[in-house]
Amino acid sequence: MNNERFTPGKWVDYIDVNDFVNLNKKPFFGEPKFLIPSKSFDPYIQCLNLYLTKSEISVLPNERLLSLSFILQELMNLPFEEKSFSFSFTKPKNFKDLFNETVSSDLRKAVKMELLEKSFGLHIPPIFTPDIRQLPLYGVQRIIQDKKSHLKRSEKFLQTTDWMEKRIEVNRQIEALEQFEANFPFPMKKPANHTEDALNGLLSAVVYAIKENPFVTFHLPSLIHFIDIYIEADIQKKNKTEEEAQLLLAEFYTKLLFIQYFFEKKQIKFLVLETIFSVEPSKTTFRFFNFYSQLRSLQFPLMIIPHIETPIPLQNLYNKLMSEKAPIRYLHPRLFKENQFYAISHLGFPYRADRDVILFNKPCDALKLFYLTLNGGKDTVTNHNLFPVRNQFVSEDIIFEDFWKGFERVVSYIFTMYSEANNLIMHLSEKYFSHPFRNSFKDYLWIYRYFFSFTQLDALAVNILAIKNGSYKFSRNQKGFITSIQFKSDFSEDEISDMISEIVLLFQDQVDRVPFYQNGKARLHFFLNHPLSSTKKYKYILPPPEYLPVHFIFHNKARFLNYEQILSISKSEVLDIQF
Repeated sequence: MNNERFTPGKWVDYIDVNDFVNLNKKPFFGEPKFLIPSKSFDPYIQCLNLYLTKSEISVLPNERLLSLSFILQELMNLPFEEKSFSFSFTKPKNFKDLFNETVSSDLRKAVKMELLEKSFGLHIPPIFTPDIRQLPLYGVQRIIQDKKSHLKRSEKFLQTTDWMEKRIEVNRQIEALEQFEANFPFPMKKPANHTEDALNGLLSAVVYAIKENPFVTFHLPSLIHFIDIYIEADIQKKNKTEEEAQLLLAEFYTKLLFIQYFFEKKQIKFLVLETIFSVEPSKTTFRFFNFYSQLRSLQFPLMIIPHIETPIPLQNLYNKLMSEKAPIRYLHPRLFKENQFYAISHLGFPYRADRDVILFNKPCDALKLFYLTLNGGKDTVTNHNLFPVRNQFVSEDIIFEDFWKGFERVVSYIFTMYSEANNLIMHLSEKYFSHPFRNSFKDYLWIYRYFFSFTQLDALAVNILAIKNGSYKFSRNQKGFITSIQFKSDFSEDEISDMISEIVLLFQDQVDRVPFYQNGKARLHFFLNHPLSSTKKYKYILPPPEYLPVHFIFHNKARFLNYEQILSISKSEVLDIQF
């Protein structure tokens, strides 16, 4: 291993990239006087613009990594047809077919009512983000050997059904890695010895992993600190100049963007993004921004975790990018109090790339649950029923305790639907549409995480308060179903805050009740207002994270003017996301 060049730790004996990064990263808090002139990046910018506008490929100067022509050839050879699975003599079936055959009638109703996302079951979900950093750090032969050793050790355990399934999965991973080693022109057999090796290993993992199924959204873990370790080692040993290192970094991200634009033209998602931890930038953070700031209209999203101790040079960079309206999302530091992850998904959720299997559910409009309660399960917009209509409130005078019991029933029902949909999707994805090469870059102790989101929590709280205080007037359609509610009085901020807490407690109790695939854990996210609708600061008092393990998200449509505003927001308990 590379323990002669890098600080050793448990990563030497076990596959653990995070341990490698934590032990070897070099935070930098000074002035980045080492940056090369921005004009040096012109060939890379021109190459991307040419491909994006005219689909033409220009030659990059002094290519050191997998060539653009090779990457394009690999992408052009991909089989762009939907993956299917054959049961014995039956006609091959795609993911949608299998999902529709298995789903319950109640779940179909929930989808038609748009309580659950319409695309449930349409495509194989991107449930796993592979930690491609493993390939350059360890080399494919070491990864294969580790998996064979794991199989040997597992022979001592009880041979349960789960034991057999995991052994089958690991054998599939070994087979996929061996095929990669035998068939790919740049298989990265040994650990990377220098920066070019490391970057080529990352590109090789990306290109080959896409081949398994290009239609499944591909994400990248945060790479900046990992790359910095190799660059700093090369510069310290004088194997590379500062200019060479920065041009190599530009070439790497240019080729990632090239892959992204190739898939965009086919309306398939390949997501390039980076996570920036403001409290501990490295020199490569500044090297990265030196290139990134030149991309302008080609820029990809940045997930930035603000911190009061952000170095002044980095704050100045943020301010510059904000003034240029770069695609930056700031996420509340409270996301990272429990776990220090090194990557954030495009949806704004932290994850550990080598361990977490994630399924995200698109937000459910919580206000719909209010009207479903009043109308006994009838959705007046789509005219579908969540369940046989009963307990409809036909009187204008509603006893709050009766309403709350009905609301509990609706919330319980929706989580049962969520559980069914998630468990079915995960089972079908893993059993019939597995991706062994991608899965080979994850830990053996996989953790299944489900994210459930609900919008308009503040509006829901106000509506329920109106019922509680008897301060309302209904509008009904011709069949007597309630279509809207008008308030006869206003409510204080404290009243709304307390009702939000009650709702969140109810939701948390219900999500704890339902079973999830492979004993997975669910996390609730509440969008306090309607996404992208508000330009005002949020004013309600929310339960602290120690009290409820949920994330509160408040969309602010107004653009931030400077980083100081971000820091002031990050001191509050509200998770404020900038688009």
